[in-house]
Amino acid sequence: MKKIQDILMGTRTTSIRDVSIERDGSRPQKRVGVFGGGDSSSRPYNGTRSSGKSFGVWFVAILAILFLFFAFTILFSGTKVVVTQKTEQLSIENNFKADKNAEVGNLAFDTISIDDVSKRTVASAGEEFVETKASGTIIVYNNYSAIPQKLIANTRFQSTTGLIYRIKDPIVVPGFKKDASGAKTPGSLEVVVTADKPGASYNVGKTDFTIPGLKGTDQFETFYARSKTDMTGGFSGLLKKVAEADRASAVGSMQTELRDRLLISIKEQIPVGYVLYDGAIEFSFSSDLDVTVEDSEAELTEKGEARAIVISKEVLSREIAKIGLENYDGLPVEGVGIESLLFVLDNPEQTSLLSMESISFSLKGNIMLVWQFDEEALKNDLVGKRKRDIDWVLAEYPSITEAQIIMRPFWKRNFPDTAKDIKIVYTALDSAE
Repeated sequence: MKKIQDILMGTRTTSIRDVSIERDGSRPQKRVGVFGGGDSSSRPYNGTRSSGKSFGVWFVAILAILFLFFAFTILFSGTKVVVTQKTEQLSIENNFKADKNAEVGNLAFDTISIDDVSKRTVASAGEEFVETKASGTIIVYNNYSAIPQKLIANTRFQSTTGLIYRIKDPIVVPGFKKDASGAKTPGSLEVVVTADKPGASYNVGKTDFTIPGLKGTDQFETFYARSKTDMTGGFSGLLKKVAEADRASAVGSMQTELRDRLLISIKEQIPVGYVLYDGAIEFSFSSDLDVTVEDSEAELTEKGEARAIVISKEVLSREIAKIGLENYDGLPVEGVGIESLLFVLDNPEQTSLLSMESISFSLKGNIMLVWQFDEEALKNDLVGKRKRDIDWVLAEYPSITEAQIIMRPFWKRNFPDTAKDIKIVYTALDSAE
């Protein structure tokens, strides 16, 4: 056999070993044995290592999701009790009576007052001789007896300098109160007094007063008065004269302005938990002396005072329940819509509201009574209890007709160990029409 080792071409010698053999334009491939022989680097792709990495990623992701879920549930965890209270709708038209110094739990009323001043400058012509008496408000104190004491009309009050002032109408001053330690709080009553005579000498600042008519009795030292306002308005002499038509117009305008301001101010003075009805407000006005501004002008001054009766909503709601319900259980109730009832005071012109010791009035309209309960007591009763124990806890709260428990996280079955972690929520109620 003929053996070819080399092929000579021209002067260049080329070995057959140097000739590359190409098949289909691709580089030569190493052959892999049927049973996996050959270089291990050329073995087919095995996915075992990549699958392990993928599983690890999913495992971490699931752990992260679980962590976020538990963090979310802990962050927004809590216990909420949604309660529905017992209610009763009423339409009332009834008469009521209240006392200024009623015992605790009985229907009582309080009084508040506020004053304001308005001024106007008007044209004047000529002069006139004028005499006026000073006046002001004092507080009369009864530290003599627990029984209310009556003072007749025109009772005299004497200042520390000997000036005499009088009340116009009879008054009844409440008796003193004693606390648990036996300390006394004098009964008191505000009243307007007027100087016995005209003149500027009766215009004095705040001072104390005795009652000359009681001199020589045990009451003299324990029945006394003190100024609430200065005594003003006393005058005797010539003043600029203002035409009656101009005066009437200016006074009417000032009184309208004062009434509006006083109404706003007195409503701002209503104590928390009390109701003030429009029919329980009275206004009074008085004119101060004219003051000469220029030769042809005078300044008019009008004083206004608003006095009002306020009543505790809680006590009035309970009184409405007593009258309007046949089988009222005596539990505390709140009257939703109580401010909208029509209030009519009997004989409002009889005397000043500040001097009244008892009042009679009527109320008319619709009201919803909502039974109340002690929220803090309920929280304390639920502390540490099991969720399923709610029924026997609520058995002690007849004012609650239904309760829904919302606990987070959802797997919780016990109420928290502290009351502050329990939230009480009230279902919405439709107001009385």
